[in-house]
Amino acid sequence: MSCKRGSVFLAGGYLVLIALLLAVFFLGVTWDPPPLKRVAYGAGCVAYVLFSCQLLLSARLRWLDHWVSLDRLYVLHGVLAAVALVVVYTHGILVTWGHEGESVLKEAGEIARLLFVLATVGGAVLLGTVWLERIPGYAGLRQGIRRVFHLRYHWCVWLHNVAVLGVTVMLVHILLLSAPSLLPFKVVCVLLYACCVGTHLYHRLLRQRFLPVWRCQEAIAVDGAVHTLRFRPESGGGMQSQAGQFAYLSLDLPGLREPHPFTIAGNRDGEIEFDIKASGDWTRELATVGEGSEARLHGPFGAFTLEGVEPACPLLLVAGGIGITPFLAMVRELAATGSSRDVRLVWSVGAAPDAFARDELEGLASRLPNLQATVWVTHGPGGKGWLDAAAFATLLDAADLEWTEVFLCGPPQFMAAMTRTLLGMGLPEARLHAERFGY
Repeated sequence: MSCKRGSVFLAGGYLVLIALLLAVFFLGVTWDPPPLKRVAYGAGCVAYVLFSCQLLLSARLRWLDHWVSLDRLYVLHGVLAAVALVVVYTHGILVTWGHEGESVLKEAGEIARLLFVLATVGGAVLLGTVWLERIPGYAGLRQGIRRVFHLRYHWCVWLHNVAVLGVTVMLVHILLLSAPSLLPFKVVCVLLYACCVGTHLYHRLLRQRFLPVWRCQEAIAVDGAVHTLRFRPESGGGMQSQAGQFAYLSLDLPGLREPHPFTIAGNRDGEIEFDIKASGDWTRELATVGEGSEARLHGPFGAFTLEGVEPACPLLLVAGGIGITPFLAMVRELAATGSSRDVRLVWSVGAAPDAFARDELEGLASRLPNLQATVWVTHGPGGKGWLDAAAFATLLDAADLEWTEVFLCGPPQFMAAMTRTLLGMGLPEARLHAERFGY
């Protein structure tokens, strides 16, 4: 299913749930609330659906990934969190407008809102989002906060998961409503809670136990900054994936038990390979991985593949830093199949030593006569400055962009800059495919 069609189905699902909850609630309202109260009650119903479904969006459901793709779901997850926070505070302000005093019902609502603030703001500040990552200096600030307070990645994840407590307290808030006519509404809310929270708790607490065990066959540190890890399953036929997809990796080692997403750089003879840059507290622990280390893999995920692209259509692959990994997988696959497709790969790196796969790309170019690979160094010896429209003008003919499929992967700020540049050069937006790994 295409991501656009899947997005329509997903939006339709939200609208159906919201409409159902609103209908059941207002059918149970036997009194005549003023218009302001009706808006407040409606906002409360919408907020409950949004926050409950947030738990589904973060549960890495394969069928949702098939519909929309997981990287887009996580962007949506961040946007809906902000929307839900505004809606739930709208409910709190309007429902108590002109009423003083305290009650258990009111206190439960306030506790739920505070928990949602903690989960939403804590997740955005400590874990990051695509939108915030575009702000200059934000990534450094986030890492600085985590270093000052000694916050490990998995602690930040669990802080973000207080949203489960928020939804639970919100359900208590609903069950404390005294009107007997609202019983059907409460039943629907309990069923939605059981579905969303149950799925989320399975994802957080149980799923890892049922994933196949993989063993590390090889662990190589490339130039001290990139780790190449190769895994084989203890039993079974491995994982079926397409070049460009990713999987969640966790290892039975201190600091590495929280699953992390990484592009599948290679999938040959039942073995999965990852190229991972050591850029955070989780990835820096990869130095402890060795032959025989036990791992769990969950995937594949993502729609950032060549599926659906016309075989005769030329490709432009634009990578920033470790964003080269899905393109390495694609080029390796094209070389293995003897493809004659025209491929132009542009890899932007901060310094020459960061181009850890330069030699491999040169070898692949000898097997793919229509592959042109350029490593663009921005700083240091041989640095040419930032990759921009003027730089692209030296690498390709802008007129070719009209019928070229462009794939883009890299850090959020790089992605935003390249998107503006390429669209400004005349690239049709429908031909731009982007993989966001900064969600």
